Amino acid sequence: MFILLTSGARERYRQDVLRAIAQPKNTILQFPYERYLLSPAIAGRLANASQLVGLSCLFTYLDRSDRNKPPELIPCRMATLAAVIPHGHTVSLQLELGEYARAADPTKFTDEMRKMPGATVPDWVEGRPHPKGHFWFEVPRRDGSSQEQNEAQALWKKLEETLERSDDLGLWEKIVHQLASRTDFMKEPYFFSFRGMHQLGRYRLPSGALVTHELRPDHNGCYQVMPDVEYEVQLYHLLPKDANPAPDTFLEVGSGSNLVEFTTNPKLPIDSGYDLKRIRFRPGSPTRTLNTFLSVFGSSERAGTVVQWFDIPLGVSVKWWKNIIIGLLVGLPLAMPMILSTWLNDKLTVDMQCIVSAVALAAAGTTGVLAAFNFSKLQ
Repeated sequence: MFILLTSGARERYRQDVLRAIAQPKNTILQFPYERYLLSPAIAGRLANASQLVGLSCLFTYLDRSDRNKPPELIPCRMATLAAVIPHGHTVSLQLELGEYARAADPTKFTDEMRKMPGATVPDWVEGRPHPKGHFWFEVPRRDGSSQEQNEAQALWKKLEETLERSDDLGLWEKIVHQLASRTDFMKEPYFFSFRGMHQLGRYRLPSGALVTHELRPDHNGCYQVMPDVEYEVQLYHLLPKDANPAPDTFLEVGSGSNLVEFTTNPKLPIDSGYDLKRIRFRPGSPTRTLNTFLSVFGSSERAGTVVQWFDIPLGVSVKWWKNIIIGLLVGLPLAMPMILSTWLNDKLTVDMQCIVSAVALAAAGTTGVLAAFNFSKLQ
């Protein structure tokens, strides 16, 4: 198991923790490291980085806000390495996010992790401004004798069993409360989670509720949607207990294509301690399969800040029959001059007039259909 750490030392690092618990399962979170933050064992395996793909990770926040006590680990999310991309003195990881993961007692979890062979958890060293250790290491370690590896495996299995893992929103809330009690997140105006995307039906239940169908992202984390159908994005926000909503704070969803039309207000205020925000949209009809995205933003008008939290890939399919009809309607009138001139030509036999007319209709129809599938202006 790879242990991936980040802290609140920089705003971007802190925001990555919030992204990790906000994004939906099976979507991709990109995360960078400088190589000196990797354990020697991990750094040595980057030469064959493709062999790391598919291995499990535990994304963890490192609370290093108080120099008077050892940095503490707060697990947040399980993930799978989807890609490892080395560049010079840095490396980028693409993490496919999985279940939420929580340690009921972060202090005890940290103490037990420090005992793990191979776990180089950062700790304060006198005279150094930053904790000494590594932010990407593997447990249990792979080196040592068979007996040492077996003992390390047993230690890790025992520690892993203390982690609570689930997709449940209740577990997400427990993680939020753990983070909100830490200095790095005490002033966070809100925490939120992307709760899903639903296709809206045309019928209502006796209760009045609209029939919906929840979508699941594909293996690339992309939501596949149909044109001219209405969908709903759901975002759940939560403020820590006793916190008041920050004035003029909003969650907003935007689109990377003008074919995506929002049918409700895409910018909603954070005006309560907890709420489920619903934002609806309807994709238009592309002339060929459209790959675009929805972007989730957070903003504060008073502070004048905007944070782009993450993108959700969106694939819009094509209504083939609609494009064919449009193509025929556009193309067939082009054949009329040829057909009229053919039937007015008394030198041609009726059979030849029929053949020429059929060829003209087929050519015009084909031209219209091809044009309908390649009108770049409609995209």
